Amino acid sequence: MPINIEIKPLDRQHGLRGFSCGEQRIDNYLCVNAWKEHKTYKMRVFAATLPGSLTVVGYYSLTFIVWREDDIVRDGPRGKMQRSGSAIPAIYLAKLGVDKAHARQGIGEQLVRDAFIRSIAIAENAAIATLTLDAISEDKAVWYERLGFERFADEDLKMVIALATLRKT
Repeated sequence: MPINIEIKPLDRQHGLRGFSCGEQRIDNYLCVNAWKEHKTYKMRVFAATLPGSLTVVGYYSLTFIVWREDDIVRDGPRGKMQRSGSAIPAIYLAKLGVDKAHARQGIGEQLVRDAFIRSIAIAENAAIATLTLDAISEDKAVWYERLGFERFADEDLKMVIALATLRKT
């Protein structure tokens, strides 16, 4: 059974010190840049905490990205990408991390599901068709595939899921 967490927008009160998921760039982002980018709306950061606590046990961030048609390999899931000339706008899952002390307790899956819900809400108001990401490793790409993401192309770490697919589930 997954651990019970609360997911809310990052707040100045959240405890970030000591967070470590084992990926230095994910850890550093949370501790150094996340609050600054969140409060200036460059990125929206969502923090997972245990009930009654302000210590962050996991987080993810969302923003928008515009892919060039050339970024998407011809044999990839082009049909899943909304087309607008040569620019393809998408919601971008930029960062996701779970503290090592709370790994393998279902927090990552809960964070992705929360990102799905927020992405669907955004798409209802901004006409975006997909959620995309760049997996940081092959292992993480396989994990994202289990959650429904597809690779743009074989052996690619760029991944996509159609929001229409999420609406059905």
